[in-house]
Amino acid sequence: MNDSEKTKEQLMAELVDLRQQFAQLQAAEAELVRSKEIVQQTQQQLQDMFDHTPAAVYVKDMQGRFIFINRVVCERMELCADDILGKTLGESAPHVRSAPDGVWEPNEREVLASGKPTLFEELGRSTGRAYLATKFLLYDADGKPYALCNSSLDITQRKQMENALQQSFEHLQTLHEIDQAILQAQSPEEIAVGALQYIGRVVACSRASVATFDFVTGEGTLLAVRRKEQSRLIAGMKLPLYTFSIPDEMKQGKINVIDDIRTEAHLSSNLRILREEGLRASLSAPLIAQNQLIGAVYLGSDQPGVFTADHVEVVRKIADQIAIAVHQAHLYEQIQHHAEQLEIRVAERTAKLQRANEELRVLGRVKDEFVDNVSHELRTPITNLKLRHNLLEARPDKAAHYLAVMRRETERLEHIVDSLLYLSRLDQGRVAWNPVRVDLNRITSQLVQDRTAFAQNRELILTFNGTSPLPVVEADIALVEQALSILLTNSFNYTPAGGRVEVMTTARKTDRQQWVIISVSDTGLGIRPDEQDRLFERFFRGSAGRESGAPGTGLGLSIVQEIVTRHQGQIDVASEGVPGRGSTFNLWLPVAE
Repeated sequence: MNDSEKTKEQLMAELVDLRQQFAQLQAAEAELVRSKEIVQQTQQQLQDMFDHTPAAVYVKDMQGRFIFINRVVCERMELCADDILGKTLGESAPHVRSAPDGVWEPNEREVLASGKPTLFEELGRSTGRAYLATKFLLYDADGKPYALCNSSLDITQRKQMENALQQSFEHLQTLHEIDQAILQAQSPEEIAVGALQYIGRVVACSRASVATFDFVTGEGTLLAVRRKEQSRLIAGMKLPLYTFSIPDEMKQGKINVIDDIRTEAHLSSNLRILREEGLRASLSAPLIAQNQLIGAVYLGSDQPGVFTADHVEVVRKIADQIAIAVHQAHLYEQIQHHAEQLEIRVAERTAKLQRANEELRVLGRVKDEFVDNVSHELRTPITNLKLRHNLLEARPDKAAHYLAVMRRETERLEHIVDSLLYLSRLDQGRVAWNPVRVDLNRITSQLVQDRTAFAQNRELILTFNGTSPLPVVEADIALVEQALSILLTNSFNYTPAGGRVEVMTTARKTDRQQWVIISVSDTGLGIRPDEQDRLFERFFRGSAGRESGAPGTGLGLSIVQEIVTRHQGQIDVASEGVPGRGSTFNLWLPVAE
């Protein structure tokens, strides 16, 4: 049936059906509009929500195109949404260096490969800011990934705080280690060296030094120096204070920083030297103890403007540690010095007391020996005198013989008394002292000549052998003649008939002095080696003297020694103690200047 053949009722029914379908279409279209409005509203709400979050959120499809971004992403990329959405990273921001293909970041490839959510720390390429990013894949109902989602927070402030905390910890750790190094140190130098070993950890510098100041002497001392290159300023140097950098601010306890010493018109001598060696920036921190400036810590760098406020604070703390330790070390050194000086004085006083005590013991022994010897020496002539006196009364007919004996004993007593008095005058410095410049050959040869006849009577051969020319000495002629007379008399007394006595003069030079030596040698009885140390003691007579019966008081050699000492000379003896080989006495007198 065609349309013309349709009945009116049929057409009306189709019209009603079409109207119903149209109404359904209108309802569906209205529902679609409402759904789109809801979706758009939801998307806008979602966008608003993500735009207000502090995290940067974006979604990429599996081709790496941005399909969602929030405001923070636009701000970081410095682009608007239309320049980013639907494009890859390389297409939207070619100025941003990304992966070689311009699509995926390296950490995004890790997530694509593993399929697992991953947390990353990222560093902004141009800003240097730090971000904490979470990246994960979105999956469809079939479990296939269809997008990669990123959410990253700016953690720069947190990282800065963490770094600051870490730096503070490292500073505290370094300060603790400096404390330990200082506690182990003994001297200011060791303290400075220990501190400088650690200071480079907290302050980057090419040179560091510690100096102490002495405002009394006007001198400063470089206790320790650490440097990368060789320098004219080294540890241990003592320099005038004006060569150091000591601004007025430092005396008030303030740290002085010079960002670039090349721009400074007025520099200390040391800073000028360091400038010539390449130094650009300097930091000077005072060492204050008991409110007094005792030194400074000096830091230097070959780069200008490197010292910050943080450096100033940490160096201030280190300088305070060093100042306290150095001050205490100085106090300890002073105490040690005083203690050592006290010990020295106590030791010296003790030694003096010991010497005095020993001298008293010696004097006591000498006194006892003196009394014994004098008693013995005086008792014999006195006994003889008394005996001869009694014999003279009993036998007047032998008066001549007894008087002769009494005369000899009297002379002996007189000799003993004279010797004692002479020694006493020598001890008290009461013997006349008349030194003149003299040739000892002259007075020695004259004395030998005068004694030749006496030697011949003793059947002895007396000779003189003098070195010529002989250096001049400054001596008292009378005293020298007396000393030689005593030595010759002893040789005569202890040399048997037929023996020889020889007098010689020689010159000799030692390390510090030139001498003229008078030697008296004989072929007599000799002196036993064990008695030679006591030979010059007063009243001491060796076994040869006692056994020979030769007259003597034991005072002659003591007088010789006193005379030689008066001339700032010395006397020694050489003898094997064998009869016939005799002895040699050497009398040393210094040559006149």
